[in-house]
Amino acid sequence: MTLLPDNLASMTPDEVAEWLDTAPDGALAELLRTGSAVPPAQAGFIVLPDGDLDAETGTEPMKVTSFRLPVHMIDELGRVAGRDRDGRSGVVREALSRYLSDLRRPYLDRGENPPWDEGRVA
Repeated sequence: MTLLPDNLASMTPDEVAEWLDTAPDGALAELLRTGSAVPPAQAGFIVLPDGDLDAETGTEPMKVTSFRLPVHMIDELGRVAGRDRDGRSGVVREALSRYLSDLRRPYLDRGENPPWDEGRVA
């Protein structure tokens, strides 16, 4: 059972704020865990077909990769991540997600897919 309202995706930011004022205990934590109240496609994120999601978690599968970064940057990422459950990887995922979202925004504002996303649902 979810603590979130069924119409959360269609609510304005003011409506979400008003709902949060009277929401049951744990609702804010659930909202933060599940992400934005805005549907991913409207927020500028790629929406994957259901077949690309992990059946157990409902999330996109992760793939290990590596990047060469300066030592001072890795150290700073560790300090920024602190005790965050997702650690440095979570900080990097968030930064890359925001970066890609910013790159997509002009295309999505025109109702187009970015050239590098051809064939994917935006």
